[in-house]
Amino acid sequence: MKNILVILLTCCLILVAGISNAETVTVTPPATYTDGAPIVGTVTINVYTGGVCTGTPYGTGTRTLPPTPPAAVSITGTSLAVGTYSFVANATVSGTTGGCSTPVPYTYAGVIITGPASVPESTTANYTATGCATPAWTIQSGGAFATIAPLSGPSTVLTALAVTANQTVVLRAACGADFDDHTIIITNVASTTPGAPSIGTITR
Repeated sequence: MKNILVILLTCCLILVAGISNAETVTVTPPATYTDGAPIVGTVTINVYTGGVCTGTPYGTGTRTLPPTPPAAVSITGTSLAVGTYSFVANATVSGTTGGCSTPVPYTYAGVIITGPASVPESTTANYTATGCATPAWTIQSGGAFATIAPLSGPSTVLTALAVTANQTVVLRAACGADFDDHTIIITNVASTTPGAPSIGTITR
């Protein structure tokens, strides 16, 4: 039985943004066996996060050969916890599995909201969650002082309502079990419109 050549895997693991906090790993399958003979049939790619090709795969994908060179396989795994990972992959053809690729380090820092810390009343501001493609946005507290409306992708727009004094709103972006809370001050804006005069006596 021929062993699988995995040299192509050592340089072709590419991490891209995933759905929620599950990352998508792009892997180029091997095109030949170790003796140089071309692979014809289905190649199964197994991706792992612990730096070794053992245990339960983070995700799997397949590609049928030919054509050669083979097209890359995009594999989205399960949600990641915050931490540093070492992604590796191997390939299986007809029940025979080849060697493990060179590890590719990756750090998932979690969901982080970026946006202003204060918003004047009766205005709007945009907020974006990094580390998550489609977060679930909610107002955890202070819902009487602001509303939100999701935008496309990882962003939302917050509308500050009129307030008579500064108020606090807590905005949350959640991605699976991971989330970030962002405290926002809704500021009362001092009026620049003069008050109405009062009329005194009218004489003739």
